[in-house]
Amino acid sequence: MEVVEPPPATPPGTAGARSRPALRTAALVLAYAAAMLLGRASQLPGMPLAVVWPAAGVGFLWLARSWRSGGPRAVRRDAALVAGTGVAVQLLSGQPPLPALVFAVAGLLQALVACWVHRRLQPAGLRLRQPRDLWALVVAATAGAGAGAALGASAAVVLLHAPPATAHLAWVVRHAASTVVLALVWLRTGDREVPTLAPVASRVEHVVVLTASVAFFVLMGHLDHEPLVFLTVPWAVWLGLRADRRVAVVVTVVDATALVLLTRAGGGPFRSDEPLLRLVDVQLLVLVLSVLTLMLVLHREERHRLELGLRRAHRAAQEQARLLGTVFDTTGDGLSVYDADGRAILRNRAAHRLFPDLPVGLERSRWAEHFELLRPDGTPWPAEDLPVARALRGHGVPGTDVLVRTPAVPDGRLLHVTAQPLPGTPAGDGEDGRDGGGSAGAVVGVRDVTAERAAQARLVASERRFRTAFDTAPVGMMIVGLGEADAARILQVNSTMCAFTGLSAAELLARDFHDLTHPDDRAECIVSFAPFLLGEVTRAEVEKRYERADGTTRWGMLSATVMATSEDGEPHLLCLIEDVTARKAAEEARTAAEEALRHQALHDALTGLPNRVLLRDRLAHALAAAERTRSRVGVVYVDLDGFKAVNDTAGHGAGDELLREVAARFSACLRPGDTLARLGGDEFAVVCPDVGTGTGTGRDVGAVAARLLAAVREPVLLAAGSFTVGASTGTAVADPGTDPETVLGQADAAMYRAKRAGGNRTRAHAGAPDGQRPAVAAR
Repeated sequence: MEVVEPPPATPPGTAGARSRPALRTAALVLAYAAAMLLGRASQLPGMPLAVVWPAAGVGFLWLARSWRSGGPRAVRRDAALVAGTGVAVQLLSGQPPLPALVFAVAGLLQALVACWVHRRLQPAGLRLRQPRDLWALVVAATAGAGAGAALGASAAVVLLHAPPATAHLAWVVRHAASTVVLALVWLRTGDREVPTLAPVASRVEHVVVLTASVAFFVLMGHLDHEPLVFLTVPWAVWLGLRADRRVAVVVTVVDATALVLLTRAGGGPFRSDEPLLRLVDVQLLVLVLSVLTLMLVLHREERHRLELGLRRAHRAAQEQARLLGTVFDTTGDGLSVYDADGRAILRNRAAHRLFPDLPVGLERSRWAEHFELLRPDGTPWPAEDLPVARALRGHGVPGTDVLVRTPAVPDGRLLHVTAQPLPGTPAGDGEDGRDGGGSAGAVVGVRDVTAERAAQARLVASERRFRTAFDTAPVGMMIVGLGEADAARILQVNSTMCAFTGLSAAELLARDFHDLTHPDDRAECIVSFAPFLLGEVTRAEVEKRYERADGTTRWGMLSATVMATSEDGEPHLLCLIEDVTARKAAEEARTAAEEALRHQALHDALTGLPNRVLLRDRLAHALAAAERTRSRVGVVYVDLDGFKAVNDTAGHGAGDELLREVAARFSACLRPGDTLARLGGDEFAVVCPDVGTGTGTGRDVGAVAARLLAAVREPVLLAAGSFTVGASTGTAVADPGTDPETVLGQADAAMYRAKRAGGNRTRAHAGAPDGQRPAVAAR
């Protein structure tokens, strides 16, 4: 099981140091200088090298941190500080300039090489959480010490006359041990991500063993017997395997310090060796004990993490099993697990409901005693080809329908069956279909689809009926797309639609909905179709024009309805188009006839002018408008003079022709808003809206009458000859609120006075109507 490692350790004080870089740098400079002074203090008289060199560990940790978080610029800066601090401390401690410079550069080289090697071995960063982290640290420390020895130990040989081999070995061991021990203390005490590990040993065991170790080191300080050092190995093993983690680290450092102090005092197990060899022996012992103890601690922690991971995995597996059990038992499909012999060893509730009388563990060979398995068409299903048998042979069955007849359901139920072999079943085993061969079993899912298949059959029949109705409908039908890809495209048509448009089905399917519309109506069609695309309208009816393939126009009653979302996920528009061209033509003919009747009822048949009825209506409207605008309405009444002589001499045909000519001349004299009407015989009347707003006698109307008299005086050339007639006219002006019959009577009376005065003249209304002439309404 993979264990997720915690993130790289963050040494104590890192967050504060980031906010105070100058303070951090000063602290590191002081720590490096103190470590160098401590190392110089451990140097024995007559020895060219110190016993320990903690500055190697400080320099490594310093540059490792800069390398990880500061970038190249920070590394160059801190490297210069390491070298400068080293030179300064060497000079202050009495070292000549040249050795001081060489040893400082050697220390810097050791730190840089160790950091570089460690980053290659452990890209995740500087930490001590797993055994491989410790090995990366040891290898990096040794590589750095070796690089530093190439310069520092060589300088000690040349400048201090140290033995070459011993000096190089002592340098490597001293720097490697110092780096490992110091990094061990720094990383293990500052890493908060290290899991808490309870000690195996009891407190009593801790006290006894620690007391014995103190006695041992006291004894070892007074005896010159090198084999005694081997007794430290069990001690280190006990620390790594049984002691508290913090105790192990502290005791390891204390032991290393004790060995160094004993050696510095001239005692210890290596007192009889040469000075440099004593340094090598002590540092090797410190390195071995530290690595051994920490390696065992790391293995304990790793085992602890693995145990935690296993426990979590076990709990997760149990939870998963409970979840799967719940799903298995509550799913709506019947689930059964079969062993290699085809016996159902596990069934869920749904499976029990489907087969309540089926005994658990029933052999497959006895299935026929309880139910009959058939194909959906009712034919027998061979036992070796059943889904369960195929799954036991290692073949998956994605899904098939099986008709199952039982005594409780003699007509049978249609079950949808899926079957899969259990893991470990080789494909193709058990060719006889009755024994599993190498089968591990099978899982079978069953779902009752009797109602579903019946519904599907009804749907298929319904679709077939719709297709038949669609294709044979007496009205044009087409399906139009409403999706983005097929918006307004014609997707399906029937034969009636082809006959209506004069286009073949292929030609219609190559067009869109708007192409069939009459060109004059196409823009309006596009606008009215947009709400269907936006989903704002689902149904509409409209009567519109369509253009046939031969260019003729047909009228159709369009009924459009949005169909439910289809299998392709897009809605469609079902259009029914009824050919109403004949009805439309009949309606237009009827409308024209009605219009002609209305025209005949309101117009004079001879001249085409409005008759008395329409004149009264126009006059009423003019008076109503005059009341709103505070204006006046004028009326001119005209009676031709000499018309009877034309009828008597030339006949009624000439008289009719003369009336038409007079009507045309009168119409030419009037304004567009005036109304000229023939009242019957040779009488005409004119309604003149808005003839003035004052209280005058209607001079404007008199001007109209004068134009009419002038027009009628001109000879009229007819087929029977040239004739001249005159006219007597009477005028009246109505104020707002005047009754239409009143003003007509006033104009009629004025015309009568003009005729009595000799004709061919105009008289205006100047009082009550003349009593000798009856009212106009009576005519």
